[in-house]
Amino acid sequence: MPKATRRSRLPESDGSYHLPFAIVDMETAPARIVLPLGTACLTCRRRKRKCDGKRPVCGPCKTKKISNGCKFDRFGQSMEALQTRIDELQDDIRALEVSILPRCSSSRTSSTSVDASSSINKSISSPSYARRHSFRIANPGPLDIPTSLKDPFIGFLKQKDIPTNIRDPLVDIFLRNRWLSFVELNVARFQSSYKLPPNHSESIHPALLDAVCLLGCLYSRTRLQTYERFFYTRVQSSLYECLANADRLFDFIRASALVTTYCYLKGRRIEGHNRASAIARFAMACGLHRIDLYSPNQPSMISPSRLPRDLVDVGDMIYTWWGVFCADRVGAMALDVPGAIPDDEQIVTTPWPLEDYTHEEVLRIPYQGLSSFRLPDAELDSVPDAYRNLYVFRVQSFAMLYRATLLVSSFHRGRDVAAEAHLAINAASRLCKELESYRQRTYLTFNGTRYQGDSGHGVALVFAMTAAYSAWVRLLRTFSDQDIESHQRRLDIARECASLAIEMSQTSPGLCRVAIGLSWSTAYEVLTWDHAQFKLDTPNGDLYAALDVFETYARQYTKKYTPRSTSDKFSIHRVDLVEISGA
Repeated sequence: MPKATRRSRLPESDGSYHLPFAIVDMETAPARIVLPLGTACLTCRRRKRKCDGKRPVCGPCKTKKISNGCKFDRFGQSMEALQTRIDELQDDIRALEVSILPRCSSSRTSSTSVDASSSINKSISSPSYARRHSFRIANPGPLDIPTSLKDPFIGFLKQKDIPTNIRDPLVDIFLRNRWLSFVELNVARFQSSYKLPPNHSESIHPALLDAVCLLGCLYSRTRLQTYERFFYTRVQSSLYECLANADRLFDFIRASALVTTYCYLKGRRIEGHNRASAIARFAMACGLHRIDLYSPNQPSMISPSRLPRDLVDVGDMIYTWWGVFCADRVGAMALDVPGAIPDDEQIVTTPWPLEDYTHEEVLRIPYQGLSSFRLPDAELDSVPDAYRNLYVFRVQSFAMLYRATLLVSSFHRGRDVAAEAHLAINAASRLCKELESYRQRTYLTFNGTRYQGDSGHGVALVFAMTAAYSAWVRLLRTFSDQDIESHQRRLDIARECASLAIEMSQTSPGLCRVAIGLSWSTAYEVLTWDHAQFKLDTPNGDLYAALDVFETYARQYTKKYTPRSTSDKFSIHRVDLVEISGA
């Protein structure tokens, strides 16, 4: 038989159960001592054990015989250090608010900034602050950061004016490289306004100066590049202040256009397009799209802060409008979205820009604008030579590329645009021929990696020619696809476009950004299509060189590398050349 299981029995000596815990009389038990927060020693706090808080050595540390390791935090002093740090941060916030918030007048601005700086200086020089500050250095608190991580430009943000030893070189760099941006200006007028005191009514607004210095940092190859982030932060607040006070709004438009160019050159397409769209609509609200050179003070134009004083001011407004126009077109094509400025010559009536507005002779030059794209060949001889300049060519190239993009898109959606496409093809052909003639008159050869003469002018010319060639290729590829002569012409244009892109890449690789990327891809598709249809063993030199330009563009703009084996990713045009040639 199995053994009986022994059952444990509770002892019955005293007639009660012995529970595994003691029942304590709460009325007679001693009260539990709860230490205030932060009074436990550091050793007990680190090891998460109870501490009685006795000093100089607590009970647990005395029991463990670690008297030397029993240390207490100076709670009151640490709280004082934290309060000191909070006071400093609040002072910094007040100083930034004084520098950013709009002022009602220049006198009020100067008095406010002086009062704010003096109050901060008084608080810093006070004895109580000195005691807290010296203690904080000896015993850094949790809100302190290492000196190496502190922003070295926080002091500059509090200043109203930038030191001239920083500002003057950056302005000079920008003026030498102004061709690389879309906004042109009269250099003599800009320099004369730059020399005026800040409180002068004809002086340049700080927002425009900050934007100029920002691009100067971008174009610089010296230590001044380190100020780029500072000026980008500073120009945001100066643009806000300019718009909030409606102060020199024409400078606001120019500064915004320059910041848009900066975003494009830095590869920030979405930010650049957003800025371009906003400033384009603002410029149209000010009437810059309807400037009348022959009557600049017309009532239909809303003056952006003041009426133009002379023809030079009118010329700067025309330059600015077409710069905003180009920025809007580049952003729209880069993101494949509609532009903010309508492609309608009935709405945009501002004339093409001229090279010089300092003489009264410009008033005798007949009007030419966007409507010239629709002129028949018989009327082209009447176009004045004054409009055959690089300012006009650059604007016309981007306008033509955008119009070609719209026509191709409308054609694929089923719209009948044959008549408009025929006019556009003729206009693109004329523009390319005029650009080739202009280049022969100005820049015949390369000298190393620079054009002979003004390198910035040459880079702008390559931009214009590449965009014009790309527009011509797109139109021929879509509307003259089954024509053998058009096919050969398209191939020749693609080779010229690739050659120009190669020259651009060799001259200034850092500028292979949005504009080159928009133009060269069309030529690359044509060259790849030609190679694929003839089934050549190895790509020709033009295709290899164009692919090198793409790799340069990919590294510097998209930060990605695309190997040569991925050429089939492009939308190559599929046409059977055997059927075309009748073989």
